[in-house]
Amino acid sequence: MADIITPFIGTDGNTRQNMNTKFAQANAEFARIDAAKANKSITAPVTLTAAGWVDNQQTLSVDGATATNIIEIAVDKAATLEQEAAFYAAALKDGGQDDGTITLNVSGRIPSVDIPILVIARGDL
Repeated sequence: MADIITPFIGTDGNTRQNMNTKFAQANAEFARIDAAKANKSITAPVTLTAAGWVDNQQTLSVDGATATNIIEIAVDKAATLEQEAAFYAAALKDGGQDDGTITLNVSGRIPSVDIPILVIARGDL
């Protein structure tokens, strides 16, 4: 993180040194706070395709997904009633994740329609 407070340039050497010491302390505290802050969550619209199911699972490309972050999925608000019903009937389960991908497993009925979903890659947990 770049310094937020820049050095004081003045004519009095003692004042300049005291001020710059305080500025350095403040910048160190800003850097500590910045390092501890939570990353932002990323929401990505993705489509589960009816043809994409192989051995009861489907792997999706998701920007922001990592091997370790928390992933949430929800049916997209633009989904039709048929798509929403298929989403819930599929009884989807976590099938794993990696950098840039998530895998979903079907424990219910394999959807016969494409389903728009939202994937939330959590950055705050």
